[in-house]
Amino acid sequence: MISGVDENELLFNDKSRLYAWYNFSRYCDVFSLYCQAKIKSTYAKYRRKQNSRGITGAQVAREILDSHGMTHVPVYEVHGELSDHFDPSNNSVSLSSDIYHGTTIASCAVAKT
Repeated sequence: MISGVDENELLFNDKSRLYAWYNFSRYCDVFSLYCQAKIKSTYAKYRRKQNSRGITGAQVAREILDSHGMTHVPVYEVHGELSDHFDPSNNSVSLSSDIYHGTTIASCAVAKT
């Protein structure tokens, strides 16, 4: 006994906490996989639908930047799929080829973010 507490009781509590954390991490993993699948399926759905204005992702990005007074920020095309990002080192927006040239709803949505 340690300070009036049975050692078996301490061991049981430690195991219970371990199992609780393990189960919590498994639920987080499952939820993460669900979110990833949902994003991919939504992207795939809107990748097939053309936007009503017929403009490319590059044009959407340029319009947004210009409307916020950021005419000095260039929009570049990069290789890869969903490799779109803002690069603070050279103050530029880089869009993957399918987003840069794409006229789909998904291309416009990705370029907007």
